[in-house]
Amino acid sequence: MRVDELLDINLAIFDLGAHTIGLTKKALSDTGFRHITLFQDPDGLLDQCRLEKVDLIIIDDTHETQQALSVIRRLRDPAEGMVTNSKIVALLAERSEKSVGNAIACGVDNILVKPLQADKVRASLLQVMRDDRPYMTFDGYIGPDRRRRASQLDYTGSDRRLGV
Repeated sequence: MRVDELLDINLAIFDLGAHTIGLTKKALSDTGFRHITLFQDPDGLLDQCRLEKVDLIIIDDTHETQQALSVIRRLRDPAEGMVTNSKIVALLAERSEKSVGNAIACGVDNILVKPLQADKVRASLLQVMRDDRPYMTFDGYIGPDRRRRASQLDYTGSDRRLGV
């Protein structure tokens, strides 16, 4: 996938903060992303994901962490009729063990921590979109297979664990 193709991805941002959602959109626009849709209503985001493929979803937890985690869980829940292969990035206000662990447990593909720096955000999001790590379902978890490095995914031995 070429860099210019990545900039045409369909990107959605969920954030309850009227001011911060605009700042996040500006930061992403400044990095070259063009197709950005903003959501402050979780049901609106979920409806949009049902209507069309959203390649990348950024969930900001700054204003309401539990609401953000709930949205991530709903996005990964097949019972909600969601496609589980959209890339999801959590945008965290802090890098605490608890907040990172909660986001990973919900099935995010990556985590960004504020404050944002345009070059680092762009590089991170490009890496997320290039990652072809398979998704797996296990004991209530749906998300990327974090048990081994992407370079080890072609393992074919008898101990191979199968994802979705």
